Amino acid sequence: MAEDWRKALPAVVVLRTTACRAFDTELAGESYATGFVVDKNHGIILTNRHVVKPG
Repeated sequence: MAEDWRKALPAVVVLRTTACRAFDTELAGESYATGFVVDKNHGIILTNRHVVKPG
């Protein structure tokens, strides 16, 4: 059972996102979140929707 966790742990990643602000006088916003690598070859990471922001 412990071996299963050792295989999964390297798949956990930290994401740093940068988002534009509504006005050009404000700096871009930056936030951090976590995700899981779903497909390494295609670069697919699973995370919460609010992390990537719709639109």
